[in-house]
Amino acid sequence: MARTRKLLLLLGIVVFVLPFWASPASAATLAVSPTTVPTGGQVTVSGDVLNNGQAGCTVPGPVTLISAAFTGLGEFAGTGATTAQADASGSFSTTVTLDASVGPGTYDISARCGGGNLGVTATLTVVTAAVTAPPSLAG
Repeated sequence: MARTRKLLLLLGIVVFVLPFWASPASAATLAVSPTTVPTGGQVTVSGDVLNNGQAGCTVPGPVTLISAAFTGLGEFAGTGATTAQADASGSFSTTVTLDASVGPGTYDISARCGGGNLGVTATLTVVTAAVTAPPSLAG
C-alpha cells in the first residue's frame, strides 16, 4: 500500500513538472533579412520584445537596434543605431538602408527597449558591392 502511494505520488510529480520542463520558455526574437548585403544595401530587421509571452518593455513603443553596421544612421552609446516601433503585440519590423561608408564585414545587431537589452542578436554580413560595366555601344 505504501509502495503504491509513493509510486502514485512520483507519477503525479512527473505529470505536473513535465510540461514545464519540456516546453522552452518564449524569449524575445531578432532577425535580419537578407543576412548578406552589398555595401549601401537595404535590410529588414524584425522581431518581438516578448519574454515568456509578456512584453519586456512598454508596447507600443520604440525599440533601439544597435550595430556598427548602422553607422551614420543614429547612435547609441557610441555605436551606430536606428529605431523600430513595436506594436501593441510587441512585434516590430523596419527597413534600413546602410550608409555607403559601412565597409565589408560581419556585424552583430542587438536590440533594447525600456532601458534594457533584449538579450538577442542577429548577424549581418556586408560584402563589397559588385561593379557592373556599362552597356557597350555596339554600332
